Amino acid sequence: MRGMVYCLLIISILFIVGCVEQENVQEPITTPSPTLTSTPSPTPPTPTPIQTPIPTITPLQTPVTTPTIMPTPKLITFNFYVKETGVLLNGDVYLNGVFLGKALLGKLSVPIDKLSPGIIVFSGIYNNQPYEFEFNLYRSDLELSTINLEVPVDIINRPIFDTSNLDTSVIEEEIFKLVNEERQKNGVKPLRWNDKIRDIAYTHSEDMAINGYFAHTNKKGEGIEDRLMANKIFFIVPGENLYLIESLDNSFDERKIAETVVEGWLKSPGHRSLVLDLDGLYSDAGVGVYFSGADCYVTMDFVSLEFEDEITLDAQYGVFYYLYDPSYPFDYDTKVSIHVESNYPVDIYIVPNQDQFDRYIKGLVFEKIQQYIGTKKLDKEIEAKKGWGLIIGTTNYKTDISINFDYKI
Repeated sequence: MRGMVYCLLIISILFIVGCVEQENVQEPITTPSPTLTSTPSPTPPTPTPIQTPIPTITPLQTPVTTPTIMPTPKLITFNFYVKETGVLLNGDVYLNGVFLGKALLGKLSVPIDKLSPGIIVFSGIYNNQPYEFEFNLYRSDLELSTINLEVPVDIINRPIFDTSNLDTSVIEEEIFKLVNEERQKNGVKPLRWNDKIRDIAYTHSEDMAINGYFAHTNKKGEGIEDRLMANKIFFIVPGENLYLIESLDNSFDERKIAETVVEGWLKSPGHRSLVLDLDGLYSDAGVGVYFSGADCYVTMDFVSLEFEDEITLDAQYGVFYYLYDPSYPFDYDTKVSIHVESNYPVDIYIVPNQDQFDRYIKGLVFEKIQQYIGTKKLDKEIEAKKGWGLIIGTTNYKTDISINFDYKI
């Protein structure tokens, strides 16, 4: 059976984000506990006491310590059963990836201090077939004493697709390959695989699966820019595509999953624009695939780590490029590989800010970090600080110049 699919994208030029979200979650069904009533037993007749004198005993003056009784934590009982038949289900219960205990005879009681809003995963064996189900636990549910979690009989009788036989790294590489094939068909430079970007994409796929959402922004309100910056990643332009395939079945293998994802993106104008990237914005990317039961979460993150330009300068002219634009919202230095090539010798200066270029064109003394005089080719890797830039000045000839900055993360 072909799975249901969802997809999202995000593209921004330094924090311009667009996203479409869709969720398909099952809210747990709750039933209040039955109210227990009691009937008092008949009162037996009071016997007549025997009139025996009782000696008076003077107690020892020993202080009595009253023990401190700790309050018993409130328990919430979860009931697991088949909806139509009422058959009780046994299995392991997890909340947000943390083991809560085993449900026996369809019941598990958990102290409320061990509970929080999130995703309950319940797995076990039914009719000699393994099953795994997910339920949302909301904050309002924590006010209840009993929560009934029921499973439709047609779903529990459906064989579970075993995703452990699938290789996520193969799926990631296949998605990346298909995206590059589409780019090359349209005359766009292929993306470079980046392990650090892949790890960030994978972490987001995992977070969506574990915490029960499907969106570019996580439960902490963090988007792709936040995730990149949290990992000290320098970038010029970021972008992100998401995809979710629900209820995989035996018709899916690594290749079919990859094709389903990329074909889905290509059918959506927004996602397609990131894949094809006709403006050549992106240089690097990574794909992260995570399985939750029979559901497949896919994140592909795109970043621009490269700047290129081709110019012609008249004789005795100069040009300035930022190596690290001071308007960027980063608080860390970055490595950048500088490549400059020209048909006539040029003078090249690495300077701490644009003010030095203003002094340069006025013929004033200016501050230089490094300089390369009369060169036709420069290949240099530096650790750039915010505000640093590059000055290129021609000598006595009109000069063709190619410039490339490649940022290393």
